[in-house]
Amino acid sequence: MIDLHCDTILKIYEDPTVTLYDNPFQLDLIRMKKSPIDLQNFALFVELPKTKTPFAYYQELKTCFYHQMDAYADMIKPITTYGQYLKQQSEDQLSALLTVEEGATLEGNLTNLMQMYQDGVRLMTLMWNYENEIGHPNALYHTTNSGQVSVQKGLKPFGYDVVAKMNELGMIIDVSHGSDQLTLDVLAASTHPIVASHSNARALCPHYRNLSDELIQAIATKGGVIGLNYFEDFISFNDEPLLDQLCRHAVHLKNVGGVESLALGSDFDGIPVHPELKDITIVEQLFERLRHFGFTPRELDYLGQKNVARLYQTILN
Repeated sequence: MIDLHCDTILKIYEDPTVTLYDNPFQLDLIRMKKSPIDLQNFALFVELPKTKTPFAYYQELKTCFYHQMDAYADMIKPITTYGQYLKQQSEDQLSALLTVEEGATLEGNLTNLMQMYQDGVRLMTLMWNYENEIGHPNALYHTTNSGQVSVQKGLKPFGYDVVAKMNELGMIIDVSHGSDQLTLDVLAASTHPIVASHSNARALCPHYRNLSDELIQAIATKGGVIGLNYFEDFISFNDEPLLDQLCRHAVHLKNVGGVESLALGSDFDGIPVHPELKDITIVEQLFERLRHFGFTPRELDYLGQKNVARLYQTILN
């Protein structure tokens, strides 16, 4: 199976006493090897308030990532192409795809994007919760008489340049955290399918980080995928167990966008630990509950691996 998003590298960078092999976080290689996840997307999360030099900070995180890859090369190796993933799968080797979360890392310069590609980055989340040179997030609000309303501004001119260059290079565009308008702008501009790597259904849980049915349909129509996020604030909408509520998000996404739009995007080590979705070992239990909610073996195969693999085959040459 494939998971589209985790923030484990930042946790390791901030605490040099721990490793990817064995740590107290939500994901390590020991537990990954025991789980069905054989390809993990590792995000380099650049939190803007922590640095005045985002690209230099990214480079430090990248060095941390490759240090871990080198240290445990007998267990996991980075990939940049679909073919490499298939090869490592056949050899029972875990795979890592390097991603970046925060387009401000580029500092408004396409040269930095091309360097990231040379560094092995194959997916970029265009923003986090702050406006940047690319565009606007859904976390920006203005206050009206009826309450807070999300500021719906989309891509900026540089953002259109980034979309075009990512298409040209063969990098996956991720719109999680982006405003609704930004997502629509990216869909209109991109020649490739896109992802929302860690977002759920707003119709169930009305959080700005989740996707409206309109956006779910639009992403799916273009061949994109949406990764189920395991954060309670993006899941919870009733009193059922959290795992069951996450399953209901999966059902809703399937009903609105079709089963080929579904994926996993745990957000591990970027979210608080919840006892029902505590770490990477929960995947088998999640899939057992999805069977209870009517998912067939074929549908679970699409959700767990085939949809993202199709995207890799299309974009990662």
